[in-house]
Amino acid sequence: MAATKPVRLSSEAAHRIRVAAWGFPADMKLSDLQRELQRAIFVYNFLRSLGAEAKAQLVRLKKIHEHASALANVLAADEESEGIFAKQLCPEDMPTAIKLTNKMRELVEESGLLETSPQSLADESRAQYAASDDSPFEWLVGKRLPQVFKWFFREDATLYRKGRYLDFALQVLTEFEITNNGRPYSRETLIRALTRARRGHGRRRHGGQS
Repeated sequence: MAATKPVRLSSEAAHRIRVAAWGFPADMKLSDLQRELQRAIFVYNFLRSLGAEAKAQLVRLKKIHEHASALANVLAADEESEGIFAKQLCPEDMPTAIKLTNKMRELVEESGLLETSPQSLADESRAQYAASDDSPFEWLVGKRLPQVFKWFFREDATLYRKGRYLDFALQVLTEFEITNNGRPYSRETLIRALTRARRGHGRRRHGGQS
């Protein structure tokens, strides 16, 4: 199952994924890979929890960005005028409040989800999921990650046990802490998931594969 953690991939983690897949063409950007993988894992987690709460989470995410932006502007004005909060209330050993709020805003922006409405994301995810009997894991490993892999590495995902795609997919699962009941997924499990997704013989589940 996926770890209940924010959909966040550091540049270092994205670099490890790129290295695991033997690198990609020089004209591809690591930041773009981060963005696409974050979106893929967001939808994966969404598919595992189809319902009102998933949409509510996206609404809250957008509100966090909105309020963090507004607060950052107010704090910037307070710091500029050496106001009460900036000069008297904010502890010296604490990062400035404006830096914290700006970081919150940046994290939301980096997720690439601001331009997506809750309803459109829900409709898109449900449409993708309803198109087959794939489990969320099979959708991720058998469909979405192969798309991302082809975009960035310009190569189709293959079933080779020692192929680039499996190296890529396993590293993605590792970085996002997606495990099989606490254990790393095996190459054989990924091969089965990819095979079933391609053949349209998926099994509907709300979790991982055995």
